[in-house]
Amino acid sequence: MFHTLPDQEEFIVELKGQITYANSFEIQLDLEMVLYHFETLILDLSDLKYLDKAGVKLLSGLKQKARLNGKEVIIFSDQEEVLLLNIRNPSE
Repeated sequence: MFHTLPDQEEFIVELKGQITYANSFEIQLDLEMVLYHFETLILDLSDLKYLDKAGVKLLSGLKQKARLNGKEVIIFSDQEEVLLLNIRNPSE
């Protein structure tokens, strides 16, 4: 589902395929584990083909949890089809 490129303080995850209700919990656990060990988690959605409501909730919650713990989640994509380029938390 994802390919990783480690750095020292940042960790890049290239999400591929789909994030749906069916797989969002497993992906969330994996991403939270990465975020536990790194200050910045960079999520590349360029190869993500589909993102449902559960996927949006996962990404939004991950950003919020990171900020509460003094960390950062950066989300980007180079595809126009992926409308979710930057999820903002309600307090922003």
